[in-house]
Amino acid sequence: METSRMGTCQTIEEPRNLPSNKLLVLLDTNFLIYMAKGLIVPSQILETLDYAYCLLTIAPVKKELETLSKSNKPKLARLAARALELLSQLKITLLDLQLSPEIKADDAIILAAQHLKKLGFNTLIATCDKSMRRRARALGIPTLYYRESEGILETDWVPI
Repeated sequence: METSRMGTCQTIEEPRNLPSNKLLVLLDTNFLIYMAKGLIVPSQILETLDYAYCLLTIAPVKKELETLSKSNKPKLARLAARALELLSQLKITLLDLQLSPEIKADDAIILAAQHLKKLGFNTLIATCDKSMRRRARALGIPTLYYRESEGILETDWVPI
């Protein structure tokens, strides 16, 4: 599988244990759904970033996918279930930053990126949500996103 070229990330609970020599790509729920649809594959991420990276997400994103996988919309439920499978298949690191349970996944992603940035990690947010991209850019956090019109991944900038 493609992930073997990139190396693997271990599941951790303390962000300080993340690899400092890799770019941290923090995955949002909708980006994982796009991966489940097959619109985004790991090799595209490598080609776009051209740098060693580690895929990670946070507990609220996983929880949101679990909720969506029980949706009464069969197509969305299947995609969310597939996205959950991808978490383990691609060995995506799950960070549990002990955030408030009421916090929304989008807000948690922004907080996690800011926290990782403060710790000195080169971090970007992978999202297909335009409002999330605007929020992240305003805070100086680059984003990786899927440009539907061209069917490619793009980034604002790579923080290395």
